[in-house]
Amino acid sequence: MPDTTPPNTAAPITGPSPTTASPPDILTLVIETFIIPFEGFSPTPYRDAAGTWTIGYGSTRDDTGCPVTQATPPITRATAETLARRDLASARQTVTHAVTVPLTTNQQAALIDFVYNLGAGNFLRSTLLRLLNNGDYKAAAAQFPRWDLANGIPLPGLRRRREAEARFFSSVTAVGEG
Repeated sequence: MPDTTPPNTAAPITGPSPTTASPPDILTLVIETFIIPFEGFSPTPYRDAAGTWTIGYGSTRDDTGCPVTQATPPITRATAETLARRDLASARQTVTHAVTVPLTTNQQAALIDFVYNLGAGNFLRSTLLRLLNNGDYKAAAAQFPRWDLANGIPLPGLRRRREAEARFFSSVTAVGEG
């Protein structure tokens, strides 16, 4: 079918619906956009900036669900991705249950990463969630950079990650803009 858009007229930009991406697709998006670039990979346990034992791409629990410790055996990249997907699925559930307004895939992905990195409790108590559920997408996006502390100390890496989440959340496919 030929394009019937008149010359010099832009076709309307429409974003994906909240259900466009199936759970595995959105988890892959989060892994590729946030987890791999910001977490990096470690086959052996290490303490993150907050002092929590982690492994792989930032998982705090091993493949049996036990907390990571210094004695946790090394893992492969494949196992690390499996752990990240498990943890991201939990973060996705938190976002799905807590957010009461429509989200685009990019907004969902940014929020899933936020929960993955900061924990469900922090997200559920956040001003970001309150503003978002009030329909103020722009003010909610402005909250991301406020979460750049580890043990009360601002970290440049967390600042970059929060800024990336805010940009992704606020991309042209954002619901509530226009």
